[in-house]
Amino acid sequence: MRFALREFDARERQAAAGYRAAWRSMLPVLDVTLTHQRLAYPLRNANWGGPYYPNTVLGVSFTLPLDFTGGSLTRVESAAAAMRLAKAQRRDAERVHALEQLDAQAQLDASRLEWEAAVAGAVSADKALQVARARHEVGRASLLELQDARVTWLRAMATRARAARDRMVIEARMARFDRLPLSSVQP
Repeated sequence: MRFALREFDARERQAAAGYRAAWRSMLPVLDVTLTHQRLAYPLRNANWGGPYYPNTVLGVSFTLPLDFTGGSLTRVESAAAAMRLAKAQRRDAERVHALEQLDAQAQLDASRLEWEAAVAGAVSADKALQVARARHEVGRASLLELQDARVTWLRAMATRARAARDRMVIEARMARFDRLPLSSVQP
């Protein structure tokens, strides 16, 4: 999974936790505490074997949140809105991720086809140069025709090199695709 999508997942979980916390703040709370100890009161001797006195404490607390101003409901509604926003941003990020993946695959396919076409053009330019050399040697072609064939061959070699570079760049991008940020969705 892409790093940016994991970040949106974390934001969605955080917003859901905020909503649950806001909702729970409106519920009554019952706290029960039980503590049991054994106490001894030695006079001066550390090896005292005298009586131990039990000390048990039971505490009960009941809290009923009363809100007459509506602040709790406002917090819950605000948290619910933040949760809906986080879910919408996550869906948008998933759509952008899918579109970027399709676009990157299309660019990779196009660069492969461009490279294959450049290789075919270089092969035909090489053959044309060989034919122009042969024709020039036997006197059937002018020096200008030979120069034109050389220029065409050099352009085909440059096009092939550029297409190979473009293909390698896109393949490297595809290899690191999961670590790249989303282009149009800001976290």
